[in-house]
Amino acid sequence: MTYTISDRSNFSTYPLDYSLDDMDLDISGNGTQKIVTWDNPRNTQHILVSQIDVDKAETGSNGYVRNVVFSNLETQFSPVIPNTSTNYAIIVQAFDANNTMIGYEALVQDLPEGR
Repeated sequence: MTYTISDRSNFSTYPLDYSLDDMDLDISGNGTQKIVTWDNPRNTQHILVSQIDVDKAETGSNGYVRNVVFSNLETQFSPVIPNTSTNYAIIVQAFDANNTMIGYEALVQDLPEGR
């Protein structure tokens, strides 16, 4: 869905199972030593990685834990991992030089595991 919040500003929302390009998004490691990795699509200029607390977001609270913008073709992200198991969505979006989204992939996982 696309929403307009002013005559110069739009934003779109996508379901977590939406995919644009195959970014091979993955999370690996043990316990608090997790790393998120992905493959950048061709022509990637910027990557936006978001970590969202799913339970908070589902209740209408602000679920955003962290948003990071990468501009040097990075392909990994270290998520925030609490002491107690929390259900997170990790969303990676790739943009070209015109800020057109050219890649999108998400995964949902408890960090650390154990739920």
